[in-house]
Amino acid sequence: MKYKVGDKVEVIGYDSWHGFRIGDIVTITELFPDGNPPHYRANSTKNQWYIKDKDIKPYKEDNKMDLSKYNTKPIDFTGCHPVIAEALKQGLIIECEVWDGDSKEKAMVRDFFVGRTCRYRGANDGFPDRVVGERFWQHATPIPKKRKVLKPLAECIRLLLENGWEFDARNILMSKDGSHGYSPKYLQSNTGKEKKDCEISVDFLFEEAE
Repeated sequence: MKYKVGDKVEVIGYDSWHGFRIGDIVTITELFPDGNPPHYRANSTKNQWYIKDKDIKPYKEDNKMDLSKYNTKPIDFTGCHPVIAEALKQGLIIECEVWDGDSKEKAMVRDFFVGRTCRYRGANDGFPDRVVGERFWQHATPIPKKRKVLKPLAECIRLLLENGWEFDARNILMSKDGSHGYSPKYLQSNTGKEKKDCEISVDFLFEEAE
C-alpha cells in the first residue's frame, strides 16, 4: 500500500463512494491491505470514511498557506491528556468524556484554542459547539473503542440452545434451518476473539469489551 497510518493525503476523487470533499486533507488512520481492493480508513476534522488509492494523492506540507507575516503562536497542550493532544495534533476528532462543571458528559473533542480552552460538540445537547475553560478540559479523558468479542464457551452453548439450535449426531450445534453449525471445539478456540477475526455470524454470541 502506498501510505501508512499517520500520513496526510489530499482527496482527489470519488471512486470509493466516500463523503469527503475534493481538496480535503485527511489523515490515514487504519490500513486494510486484504480488502478487495485494498483501502484505508481516513479522518478529516469532521468525518471518517473508507477510501482507496485512486481517490487520494500525497499531501505536501509546502501546500500550506504562508502565515509568516501574521501573529501566530503554537497551541498550548499543557495539562491535556497525551492521547487527546496527539489526536488533535493530527487533525482528528476524538471521543472523550468532558467535565462541564457538574458532571462528565460524552463529547467529540474538536480542537484547542490559544488560551487553553476546549471547543467540543456535545453528544446529546442542542448546541453545535461549546467552549469550556482550562480547569475543565484538563480533566477530559479519551473513550477507548469498544470491541465485539466472542463470549465464553458455556455462555455460547446456552444462548444457542435457548434460540433453537440443537446438537446433531456429530456433536455440532446446528441452527434451525441447518444453514450454520459450530462445534464446541471451534467456539472454544475463538473465545475472546473479535467478530472480524472469526467466521461466526451470530450476533448474540458477542459482547462488548475494551
